[in-house]
Parts: sequence; C-alpha cells; structure tokens
Amino acid sequence: LEELLKQDTLAEDTLAFYLEQAYLSGKRDEALKTYERFKVTLKNELGLDPLESTEQLANTIRRSAPLTFPTTQPQTESKPI
Repeated sequence: LEELLKQDTLAEDTLAFYLEQAYLSGKRDEALKTYERFKVTLKNELGLDPLESTEQLANTIRRSAPLTFPTTQPQTESKPI
C-alpha cells in the first residue's frame, strides 16, 4: 500500500485502506502522519479537503477508538406466489 501511495499520492481510496491497515497493525502514529501528509498535499495541489469519510477515519484513529465497518444487508427480491 505504501508503494501505491507513493505512485499516486492523491489516491484517497488507497489512503483510507492504508490508514485502516496501519492502525490495525499497531502503527497508529504512522497512519496519522500519512494522513496529515495527504491532507497537506491535497490542499496544496488541488485546493481540496479530504472526504468526510476519510476525516472521520482519521478522527477515529486519533481517538484510538475501534474501527467500525459498514455492514450491508443482502437484498432479497420478493417474488409473487
């Protein structure tokens, strides 16, 4: 994941996955440093802020809170009898 981020420093989906994996691997500080670098680069190069979901992920990591992952319910089709 680090190599992917080096190749595309603004790939926010890759960043989010990296943050999750780094945090779950006990590398909280590295995850936060990587997020801050991304945030500065995004602002400097494109004048944008991270997605709200990425900011929420970073806040969760800052609080050392457990990560929660959205669950989806399978959709079932109702068929007439």
